[in-house]
Amino acid sequence: MKKNIVLAGLLALSISLSANESNDASLSANESNRDIFIGLGIGKASFSTSYYDSSWGTEEDTEKETYFSLKAGKYIDNGRIIVSYTKYDTESYVDINALAIEYDYFIGNSDFQPYIGANIGYSMLSIDNGPDMDGLTYGVGIGALIPINKNFDVDIGLTYNLSNQNHSEIDSYGDDIELDIDSIMHMGIAINYNF
Repeated sequence: MKKNIVLAGLLALSISLSANESNDASLSANESNRDIFIGLGIGKASFSTSYYDSSWGTEEDTEKETYFSLKAGKYIDNGRIIVSYTKYDTESYVDINALAIEYDYFIGNSDFQPYIGANIGYSMLSIDNGPDMDGLTYGVGIGALIPINKNFDVDIGLTYNLSNQNHSEIDSYGDDIELDIDSIMHMGIAINYNF
């Protein structure tokens, strides 16, 4: 997993060095002529879960997974709107995908362009021979956009989302059980191409 993040960092560095067509690396997101963009990202997600069984109580856990994302967006005034698809690299018997829309507001007007944002999405989790746990996610994020030149940006971000994904049933012993995904935290890096 750490290899994937290192490889993504090296890829980002090589793209930024080879894409430096102009010496205009000091463009901020607000000063440039950017309109729309696409991006590829990689990062680490932490899922906070809780499991309740009426015979022995509640157990909480945190699962960490690598994720890959594809996004497209449009710059508007001092911000941007993004639509994204995320695929999580999980155990072979678990499949997690998510779709989201977010708005980021740029703070200031400098080369290192910080932002704050809000997002809402839908996450789909399926377990082989187990329940599907689809549900709404919503949260906030912070990050920074670092322009490389007029076409490429490095995007570093952290988001914290709440989730209503859960599953409850009565097991074969007659016990009530419930599994909840309480929150998801993402930390990642992306390379964006601006049109």
